[in-house]
Amino acid sequence: MRYFNYHSGKKVSINVLGGWKVVSLLFFVLLFVFSAVDIYLFFGYQKEMNSNIKANLIDDVPHVVINKSDLSSVMAEFERRKALFENAMESSDEKDPSK
Repeated sequence: MRYFNYHSGKKVSINVLGGWKVVSLLFFVLLFVFSAVDIYLFFGYQKEMNSNIKANLIDDVPHVVINKSDLSSVMAEFERRKALFENAMESSDEKDPSK
């Protein structure tokens, strides 16, 4: 306790770095305490977090099924629209004014 008692009569000289010692000691103690709590929480709930992640990934995944006939009809419609667009662009009478 004498370490924190700066007003004791035994030590009369001024200790310039005394305040910094207390600040650094407090910083390292708090760093150790917060790190210990963080490690405890991380490893304590690791099993619960892993089980929740696995349950959410496995159970809630929707299964996608592609019907080939529907896909080919959609692709045919896109090709038809693409051809209509290209024909409309080629048959337009508008000229580029910059040329």
